[in-house]
Amino acid sequence: MKHLPPILVIDDNQHDRDLLSLVIKGAFGDVAIDMADDAASMTRALTDRPYGLVMTEFTLPWISGEQLMDLLREKLPEAAVVVITGGDDPGVASLALRFGADGFITKDPQGLSTVEEVVRTALYWSRRRRTKEDTTSRRIVDGLPVGVFVADDRGVILDANPSLATMLGYQRPADLAHRPIQHFLVDPAAVRGFEAAIATGSPVVELEVELHQRDGTSLWARLRMRPAPATKGMPARLNGLVEDISDYRRALGELDHRSHDLDQSAKDLEELAYVVSHDLQQPLDVLARALDQIDAENGAASPVSLSQARRGAAALERMLGSVLRLTRLERQDLDLGPVDLERVVERVLDLLEAEIEASAAAISIEALPTIVADEGQMEQLFQNLISNAIKYSGDVEPKIRISATESPQEWRLTVSDSGIGIDPAATDRVFKMFQRLHTQEEIPGSGIGLAVCRRIASRHGGRIWVESRPNDGSAFHITIPREESDQS
Repeated sequence: MKHLPPILVIDDNQHDRDLLSLVIKGAFGDVAIDMADDAASMTRALTDRPYGLVMTEFTLPWISGEQLMDLLREKLPEAAVVVITGGDDPGVASLALRFGADGFITKDPQGLSTVEEVVRTALYWSRRRRTKEDTTSRRIVDGLPVGVFVADDRGVILDANPSLATMLGYQRPADLAHRPIQHFLVDPAAVRGFEAAIATGSPVVELEVELHQRDGTSLWARLRMRPAPATKGMPARLNGLVEDISDYRRALGELDHRSHDLDQSAKDLEELAYVVSHDLQQPLDVLARALDQIDAENGAASPVSLSQARRGAAALERMLGSVLRLTRLERQDLDLGPVDLERVVERVLDLLEAEIEASAAAISIEALPTIVADEGQMEQLFQNLISNAIKYSGDVEPKIRISATESPQEWRLTVSDSGIGIDPAATDRVFKMFQRLHTQEEIPGSGIGLAVCRRIASRHGGRIWVESRPNDGSAFHITIPREESDQS
């Protein structure tokens, strides 16, 4: 597809004509270019074809610069005119512009490197000059916070306002001139739909598209476009609006994330329903059997039966207490604020003082940041992880290390230990409710502490995982996004 109108190059130097043709095609691709090297060929060209752009040497043997500009305006009143010169006279540029040129290029390498910019600008301002728009209306359009464009019937941009240029990463509206709208559409399906609408003359209403920006990034926009039929002196065109909806799309992404959290909560509730109907029934069965035994012995309770009853009741109490804590966690709103994690860990160590002394645990704490989080939930997170590290130390004295690492996107908090470790095949299982890897007789516990940790991390927009091998310790990692925690 040719995005520029036919071009006429006027120059009596064949080398300069050929070089300029190569530069133009290098910048714009396959463009129709005719050449004129004398008065006769120039006269024929101006008579035979309606060029949209003329690129001409200002000083020619057969005509003066002023006469040439008058002739071009007479024969091609709608064409843009760019003057090219190899001369060293700095007054040529101002003289050419005074006589009606829309742009100026020197034939040296520096000047030829500006061909694309000068051509787009010349075509842009040439159209502005021809359409004679109302100044007040133009100021209103240029001041709109949404992108506005006028394109030809192929979708090639002829005019735009500053907001559209800024949105797409360009400095000036003229930089968009004669670029096809299709060039900015990321999705090939959107390109096909856009071109189908052009072919059928259908308006484009509320089309959400992803657009390329100049720096290689993209944004989401809402595109509206309506065809305008040809009128006297005005060819058919497309009038369009482009609205940046990146914030709206980010909000949709956040909504999807929250929907995922709701789905996870629903799954957790399903697990809870299973627990209530199955796992919690086991300690109740123990109580029932123990009481049946008491009844069978005519009320004379044996020490073994009473012990079984007490163990069953205690297990039931622990499990129900754990479920209650998780339920409270789900129902409680986050109380976000600056949280000094070093102080949080100090409080947790005070709470676990008896366990630490009994196990002779050695705990090292590296520098921890201040983040934005729910302080109570951070305390619960570290208490669960440190308590687990002590509990699963095996027969050796626990060695526990608490650290944090920083990246541009998030903080990573790590609690590592030298304990009995976890089979890598079971690292996902340990974060599920009541999914324990050891019996109560081996290591007591409720089986819900890590599920609580996972939920705390998720509610803060992060995640938790463990790296471990049997008999080689474990390292629990928690991420907290820096969007929420930008203090250090």
